[in-house]
Parts: sequence; structure tokens; C-alpha cells
Amino acid sequence: DVVVWYGGINDNIYNSFPWLDGLPSVGYFDWRTTRSSVLLGLLKYHLVDKALRSVPDFAPDRIRSRKIYEENLIAIVETARKRNARMVLSTFAIALPTEDTKLLSKVRADENVMRHFWGNVDSTVAGVRAHNEIVEKLAARFGIPLARVADVIPRDSAHFIDICHLTTAGNDLLGAAIAEAVGRALPAAPH
Repeated sequence: DVVVWYGGINDNIYNSFPWLDGLPSVGYFDWRTTRSSVLLGLLKYHLVDKALRSVPDFAPDRIRSRKIYEENLIAIVETARKRNARMVLSTFAIALPTEDTKLLSKVRADENVMRHFWGNVDSTVAGVRAHNEIVEKLAARFGIPLARVADVIPRDSAHFIDICHLTTAGNDLLGAAIAEAVGRALPAAPH
């Protein structure tokens, strides 16, 4: 009855892997073909794509994922509407900016692990902000209930494990925000 969109941080791959268009085929092998080699896939991904080709520093004015993200989200909204499903959009919550020094240290310590994919921390934040702006714009354009998840989850170690993964307390707030928006999406029950 209701399609809920809660995006993610991984859409930044279109910024850090600038050669990608459309749906990415990131991974170690292509399951659709028997000609795929796991070893060659590992080597290509880790030695070529991650180490040599990725661009982890992308400026806020050079976020190419905007167009791809918006087109994909519009397609999801249109598909839901064609199937007579209601829709809820939500902003994506990340831990930054934060004044929680423990959390900030954790985020900075983890930065090198995923910088090739999400971008450096500052780039990651810029990408997520751009995507959240698109979500808000499309919610207004299509008259879709919006869960402002990014605004309701405090950016601290009580709610975030790292830059984007939530603790139980964070998940509770996420669930409450989504449930409230779903309630707005559903028709009122007859009296």
C-alpha cells in the first residue's frame, strides 16, 4: 500500500566513481555471466577502481550524482503511482556535523575504509546534503509526505555507530519518523 523511500550514502559512488552511469555494477563478479572471474573482479575493484580511479574529493558544486539520483527517485515515484501505491519520502540521516568528539573520532578513523566509495568525509556530507535537497524538492513537487529523518536523529554516539549506521535508539527515532509519515500517507479511517 505504501512505498517508503529511505535513501542511503552509497549514491555518492556516482561522484567518487565518475565513470559510472546508470545502475552501477560494483562488486567482485557479474552473476549474470559464467565468464566472470572473482579473482579478476577483486583485482580490478581493489587495485584499479579503488586505488587508482576513484575521486574521493568531490566539491559541493561538482556533485554529478544529483541528476542520476533525481531521475532514479522520480522513476520510483512514478512506478509507485502506476501501481496505485502511496509514497513516503524521507531524508537520510548522517552523523555529521557533530560536537560528539567520540563519534567524530570514530568517523575520521573509518574514513579511509570507504573514502573511495562515499568520498572523503566532507565530500560525503556534501553528497548526502545534495540528495536530501532533492528528496525535499520532490516531496513538495509531487505532494508526497516527507519524513525529516535527518532532522530528528541527534548526531551523537547515543544514536550513531559511525557516519551512517544507527544505534537502537537511532533506529527507534527513524522508525517513529517513518511511521508518522506513513500515517499521513494513508487515507483517514471512516468514523
